[in-house]
Amino acid sequence: MVCPGVPRLHPDGCEVTVQVLVVDCGCSRDNDLMNALECFGGSADCVTTVEEGLKAAAASEVELVLFDEVAPDGHSVDPVAAFLDLPSEPEVIVITENADMKSAEAALKNGAWDYMQKPFSSDELLLVMARASEYRRRKLQASKEVRFNREGIVGSSRPIRKALELAAQAAECDANVLVTGESGTGKELFVRAIHENSSRREKPLVVVDCATIAKPLAESMLFGHDRGAFTGADASRKGLIRHADGGTLFLDEVGEMSLSVQKKFLRFLQEHEFRPVGSDTVITSSFKLISATNRDLDRMVKEGSFRADLMYRLKGVDIEVPPLRDRRDDIKAIAARCADRFCQERSLPEKRFSPCFVDTLVSYDWPGNVRELLVVMDKVLASAWNYDLLYDFHLPPFVRLSRVGHAMRDRGSRGEVRDLPSFRQHQADSTRAYLQRLVRAAEGDKDRACGISGLSKSYLYKLLKQHGVDMGDESR
Repeated sequence: MVCPGVPRLHPDGCEVTVQVLVVDCGCSRDNDLMNALECFGGSADCVTTVEEGLKAAAASEVELVLFDEVAPDGHSVDPVAAFLDLPSEPEVIVITENADMKSAEAALKNGAWDYMQKPFSSDELLLVMARASEYRRRKLQASKEVRFNREGIVGSSRPIRKALELAAQAAECDANVLVTGESGTGKELFVRAIHENSSRREKPLVVVDCATIAKPLAESMLFGHDRGAFTGADASRKGLIRHADGGTLFLDEVGEMSLSVQKKFLRFLQEHEFRPVGSDTVITSSFKLISATNRDLDRMVKEGSFRADLMYRLKGVDIEVPPLRDRRDDIKAIAARCADRFCQERSLPEKRFSPCFVDTLVSYDWPGNVRELLVVMDKVLASAWNYDLLYDFHLPPFVRLSRVGHAMRDRGSRGEVRDLPSFRQHQADSTRAYLQRLVRAAEGDKDRACGISGLSKSYLYKLLKQHGVDMGDESR
């Protein structure tokens, strides 16, 4: 089938079969969808549930997933994230009949390539599929070519891989970088990795702790000062911005920077020059700027405590380091790295983890993130240094209680399912209970019962007989 006006998927003319998976309970009846797949020239499989889709995709090299939001969801996690976590790392296109902004936001935030509302033409869908396929091909090629030294960042889950991809991109250019994330997620590790992988690695990484700098001295520490510029300025001093010339300036906890310093720093970013406090000399400094914060800068902008124009300047490359609870697959690897380092430093035999030890680590939510996990592991290893196999009883009680809580909730939910009647049984029980109340209210009078319920006599008799309710018995 010829599709005029649609660009070729592969400009070099090579014929490449693209594996497509359609998760849609009505895909066989969707002419637009099937026409687009025929035009696309790929190999397509169609399933009707998320569970079937995940099984089919895991057994093949699926490259594109077309996911209909109304497909029955037999899976316990977000479908988009579940498909993206597959070994083949497919791109996911969400299709919906009833567009909803919240659903669209959730889908795109979870990594969907696009969110399309029906009806659409074959050409429209084909164009989106072609772009997604080409992007995936280039992304995989780029990931093979980029060599990125992780600098101690452990993990292979999809959220951490996504953050590392952005970090690699940030290291390749001189754009400003903003690293966000909760406390303890490892933002500083990302900052140092970006610097060490950049062309400025031979120059210094200068750290500015915005949370601890006294506000009256912040301007002096950043821009420097001349002798006599203020009381106590007995000698001239280079500022941190000048020290970072040629290297990287790291603004840690940038959300704590005062509005007055924000204004002066923004002016420097715009003009790339500054004057030390008390000086008329104009100085230039060239560096890579990386900022980090655990605060919501967008909310701070709305509240008026952070400048919008500065925030936009900082967000050249925006990297969000995921919390540990969103990358549970990495917990065992992080704990193992900690144990290996502990044993190497003390010339101890290698530690092994029992299944219950790992299960307990993974079930805990780690509000303090990686930092909390490392602290807990250090305590465990120090107290169990003479054990070669670690069990869950080696962990602190507050961590172990989390697993117990999960187990109790799981058993409770299984019990609820076991005790839950079928819909038909529930409907029958409810109808019988209603009829019994009706007979009591009508005091055994059939005409009155019909008047109260609005049912005809024939239908009322049928229901009474069907559910074994006797007018005479219920009237007594």
